[in-house]
Amino acid sequence: MISRNWISRISGKMTDRVFALVMLVLYFLAITLFTYTSVQTREAEIKSSIKTTLFTAAISAEHLIGVEFGQHFSKDTPPNETIYRYIVNKLNKWVDTLPVSYVYLMDMVDGQVYFVISNETVEERKNGVFSEFYRPYDSAPESLLRSFVTQETIFSDVYENEYGTFQSIFVPVERKNGSVYVLAADISVEGGYSIIWKSIHKSLWLTLLFLLPLMPMMYFYFELQKQKRNDLWDSLYKDKLTALPNSYQLHNALKSNQTFFSGILISFMGIDDISLQFGRSIRDSLLVRLTQELNVLPPSYMTLYRIKGGEFFLLSDAIDESLLYLIVEDILYGINGRKVIEGNRLDLKEVIITANAGVVVKAQGHQLFQHAKDALSKTLDLGQPFFVFRNHKEQSKQLASDYFWQNEVAQALIENRVVPFFQPIFDNQKGRVERYEILVRLINKEGDIVTPHAFLDPIRHCYLYKHMTHCMIEKGCKAFANRTESITLNLCKSDLLDNETLDFLKNSIQQCNLDGRVTIEVVESDWIGNQHEIFAVLRSLRSVGLSIAIDDFGSGYSNFDQLLKMEVDYIKIDGSLIKSMFKSERAFSMVEAIIALAKGLNVPVIPEFVENQTMLSKLQELGCEFAQGYVTGRPIPVEELPKTN
Repeated sequence: MISRNWISRISGKMTDRVFALVMLVLYFLAITLFTYTSVQTREAEIKSSIKTTLFTAAISAEHLIGVEFGQHFSKDTPPNETIYRYIVNKLNKWVDTLPVSYVYLMDMVDGQVYFVISNETVEERKNGVFSEFYRPYDSAPESLLRSFVTQETIFSDVYENEYGTFQSIFVPVERKNGSVYVLAADISVEGGYSIIWKSIHKSLWLTLLFLLPLMPMMYFYFELQKQKRNDLWDSLYKDKLTALPNSYQLHNALKSNQTFFSGILISFMGIDDISLQFGRSIRDSLLVRLTQELNVLPPSYMTLYRIKGGEFFLLSDAIDESLLYLIVEDILYGINGRKVIEGNRLDLKEVIITANAGVVVKAQGHQLFQHAKDALSKTLDLGQPFFVFRNHKEQSKQLASDYFWQNEVAQALIENRVVPFFQPIFDNQKGRVERYEILVRLINKEGDIVTPHAFLDPIRHCYLYKHMTHCMIEKGCKAFANRTESITLNLCKSDLLDNETLDFLKNSIQQCNLDGRVTIEVVESDWIGNQHEIFAVLRSLRSVGLSIAIDDFGSGYSNFDQLLKMEVDYIKIDGSLIKSMFKSERAFSMVEAIIALAKGLNVPVIPEFVENQTMLSKLQELGCEFAQGYVTGRPIPVEELPKTN
């Protein structure tokens, strides 16, 4: 800085005119210096603000337009005009509140770029210029074309077209079929001369008002802008509750089409129910604890992401299938079970947490997450804790197997080769068998007995499943029309929600005089997504004399709190727990806990897969009222049922 004494010495040697000239030169030098600084500041500010605004607008536009809009609609499959205008109007209202000019979605067909949907400015609406589905964009900038080709997010340079002077962001999104559409946002920008003139004008005044003392404020301003950018990054790419990277970070990590990954999509069942029953704070504290456990269970080379709600994703480079099996088994074994939670409710002590997992051994980035979702969905269909997605070759092999069994079952139903087998359920207190579970069997053309493990899944989602259910109801009821024992039938969600099947069941019970002797077995996984409807059906069946048993309790879906909502007559402990109870302290403890719970609710327990006398004796000692398994009797055809008096 030039000191006052130095100025005095120089000025003393000059005339007043020379001194005034020097001061004027120094003044203009100060103005020039500040103008330069002001221009640089303004350009940096504009650049930073534009990128932040454009990025936020483009990301938000996808939610306003709808994540599935670009996936489902194309040039040949337009949306309903009412829906299209509704989305355009949403964009209009949203853009009117922002410093952006346009947000829009574009597609490229045969090298031609089209506007698919966009907002309309106030001026355009006044002039009757409206958004059109697939309007050609002949003046598309080079950066937009490059975004389609490279599939990378691009911030364009300033460009001019018939709509004005803009800077834009182009965010490509890949469809499920491999094609690409682009989400974009435009913002009007100032020209270079405008920025310089404004900076000079500002410099003239601020220099007169002693600009230098404001420099510290400018420093803090830039630091604040930097912090805002960091905060924006965290808000966009970090989960607020768990501080884990979120789904946006995951999708960025999976952008490479050439790199192969392994992944595990983990879903905690019933998390939303906990929020509804006990409050969001309880749910959030539980999710934080689960995050802490998930952070230490998998290997360090796997990255944990939170997707939404109770969904988490573990990502790594492609690893060996056998190793991935061990990892997912360790995770589910370590995470499932009782979780004590704190709250201000006296009745809230603990909940049972169960998780399912969709596993992908090896897939390219753009396919990995969808494959994991498909695998997770399969766990609900099959009632399994996890399912591994197979590659295309293995899927084709599975489809061929499914078609084979669908044809086999269809022919077997026509030829009366679908038959019931009956497994005794031993009454530990009376020392005899007074009920049987009806199990489906298929007799193939060679006369061999085929268990449902082979054919049930292939027909589960086609019309044959309903026919098979009716066949088992009819033949099972007729077999016991002239007997005194009770029977147990297995019904799934589709059976319980089908009025024709329920009427068929009630009529068969009435025709065969089985009132009060029929129990319906359901698994808890069938409640998920249809809890209120399923509970209503089960209550209706109980009201007309049928008993209800929860099957496979403890298999991975069991929630003690959910059990209290539905009055049941029997609890059947999952066979995997029974088989493991002498090999695993955890399994033994879970069996003890289920029996204790059932006793507290005065509900009889039926353990399955009781294979030997040691198991039977221990379960009787623990207080099980019934037992089912090879030690008490294998499934037998109707001809081998014991004679009755």
